[in-house]
Amino acid sequence: MESRIRVLQLVWRFNTGGAERMVVNFHNHFKNSDKVEIRTLSFTPSKQDLYEEELKEDETVFFINRFWGDRFPGILSKILRRIFYKNFRKKWLIKQISDFSPDIIHIHLANLAAEMYGVCKKLPANIKVIYHLHSMPEAIDPKRRKVIKKAVQEKVYHPLCVTELQRSSAVKYYGILPETPIIYNGIDQAPFLLTDMTQEQTSALKKELGIKEDAFVIGCVGRVTAIKNHSLLAKAAEILAEKRPVALLIIGACDQNLASKITANIKNAKVVFTGVRNDTNRLYRIMDVFALASFHESSSIVTVEAQLSGIPCVIASSISDEVIVSNGVEKISPYADPNQWARAIELAEGKRVILKDCDRFSFISSMDTLYDIYTKVKGLDI
Repeated sequence: MESRIRVLQLVWRFNTGGAERMVVNFHNHFKNSDKVEIRTLSFTPSKQDLYEEELKEDETVFFINRFWGDRFPGILSKILRRIFYKNFRKKWLIKQISDFSPDIIHIHLANLAAEMYGVCKKLPANIKVIYHLHSMPEAIDPKRRKVIKKAVQEKVYHPLCVTELQRSSAVKYYGILPETPIIYNGIDQAPFLLTDMTQEQTSALKKELGIKEDAFVIGCVGRVTAIKNHSLLAKAAEILAEKRPVALLIIGACDQNLASKITANIKNAKVVFTGVRNDTNRLYRIMDVFALASFHESSSIVTVEAQLSGIPCVIASSISDEVIVSNGVEKISPYADPNQWARAIELAEGKRVILKDCDRFSFISSMDTLYDIYTKVKGLDI
């Protein structure tokens, strides 16, 4: 029997971003596979993040140890981190590579790929490294982009993209080949297609979140960062709230400073920050319209989830058409006037969503594609 391909996955931590969701999905799919032997590394000590719940008591998931310098008080700890912590992480990776002897190292996210380039370029030729792009290259810090471009040009990293839009950007910024493989962020579609909530259940969920029963609910899912442009949605919600009760429902991790900025000029609309949730399939069901105004998005699987849930969508023109799997999506520039967004959101209300092309985001199809990529990369004579 042919031996399994040994894959070492690297990620910063198991918080609630789209990339982290994919890492957990990949790990859980392959951990009992007869084709792939997988080990996943978190470069952050366990923080009891939401996705860690799915990996409890999994002996093939490893968390980096607490940094020894953190035992010291105050400013001394910060100084020691600044001087020694990057090297601490690199030594840990080298130890894990030595223990596991992978055929492939699968790195997720640009910051980790840039930091570990020095380790990866010294690996023996039989260990191949896949760099899995999750963000648009133009959204990455220029210094990190420079390192990643060098790693790609030297063929230290074999890039893997999530959409054609992202790939075209990576051709420009990293010099990757136009035929670089794409693996769509496949998901289990059943929870979004099949969740069935009664009127009483939706009313109870709205009440739990402090949303009025008759409110027009604009929903947005994803980590709250400046690049997501939530302030534009807040302004659009405020415009719509001049006519009727409106709630802007924002689902995802968010610090209080950003939350305060988003709500600073809101008087009439209600803004609800749910924080991290594991029941987004239910939360989609109380939305009237899903909206996403990001300046950059490589894929936006949440837009797919919203459509599968039957919710009409208004999204930024910066988002790839590849995530449009229905007739229910309208696109507007993320730099457009809030009145344009308000009008588009208003017009989307009540639109019947008819699905098409959903197979593109089939989880099993994505896993089959990923295994094929592992096989090809392992066999490269580079």
